Amino acid sequence: MEEKKKYSQKTINFLSYVTGKATLTSSNKNSYSRGIKFEEMSRIIDSDLGILRKIETLSKIYKSHDQLVAAFEDLEELKEIPEFAPLYEKYKQISTFYRVCEENGLIEVAKDLIHLEEANYFDDYGYARQFIEDYINYNDSPYTSDFLKESGLTEMTFNRFIEIISELDSDLYDKFVEKEQFNKGLRILEVTDRMNNIKTGVKTGKLPNGEEFDRLAFYANFPFYKEEYAREILKDFNARNAGYIDQRFKSLMQQMVPESTYDILKYVFDNKLLSSTSTPINEKVINNTRNIINGREITDEEKAKMIEYMNDNRISWLTIGFQEVRDRYLAGTLDLESGKKLVKETNKSGE
Repeated sequence: MEEKKKYSQKTINFLSYVTGKATLTSSNKNSYSRGIKFEEMSRIIDSDLGILRKIETLSKIYKSHDQLVAAFEDLEELKEIPEFAPLYEKYKQISTFYRVCEENGLIEVAKDLIHLEEANYFDDYGYARQFIEDYINYNDSPYTSDFLKESGLTEMTFNRFIEIISELDSDLYDKFVEKEQFNKGLRILEVTDRMNNIKTGVKTGKLPNGEEFDRLAFYANFPFYKEEYAREILKDFNARNAGYIDQRFKSLMQQMVPESTYDILKYVFDNKLLSSTSTPINEKVINNTRNIINGREITDEEKAKMIEYMNDNRISWLTIGFQEVRDRYLAGTLDLESGKKLVKETNKSGE
């Protein structure tokens, strides 16, 4: 029998935090400080920030690449363990990015440019006012990420504009805060409705409207309809924005439906609806990827219909959610044309 790997307490604390198995409190924050920093660096690396802004922000967490490596030297022992392979790869991505930037002198360049940018604080007021007003008048979605995508702003720039308005225009800032609270209320209503649908479906096998609760119904009610919504939703419900999708879903359930968490998780795992390998997907990936199932290639026209179906029915944009739509369509149990209605499978016994 293979001996179970033993880790130092330092490594155990880190793994506990980043895999969502530890609860952060004011008294144990120091124990999980590396996990907190790792989570923040991962967010920075995956963000839409420019290279200079990324490296300038990272350098505030660890002043040099050597300091970063020294802080996480124990992670090298994780690289051969499949369970922690994604975690190790993320660390290497952060480390390589930092090293290359440092070797090319970009850290000091970034700091100089950011300093010059901050010197233009008052000059940016006009831009800030315009974009904050646009945000207040934006009613297409309660999610800030959708506004940023349509406006072309990065989250960092948007936050800077908020800061400027808070300092220079109190009336507009009050309207911004009011809009923020309104959007939060809409998000909470939407997510609460979705989670209650899942809770009812797991318990009764039916949605509140009487429709059958199955795999596709789960993906149509999964609270993180889009991956970029997750951070806002988790913040709304004071749930942890850490770990893989299934771990964040668990954290949200523990905040919203603690009495049903076990039953829902059992249903999810028994039916293999989510796992740590569940990955986000988008229209661009679907359109640019060849899909050949049992020798049959999905056409561009069929892809367009599947994308339309997912948008119309708010199927969560996970790879596994798209595969469910695709496989049902190919099996003839999902009609993408007729009012986007599900076509139930014929009873195999002929009844």
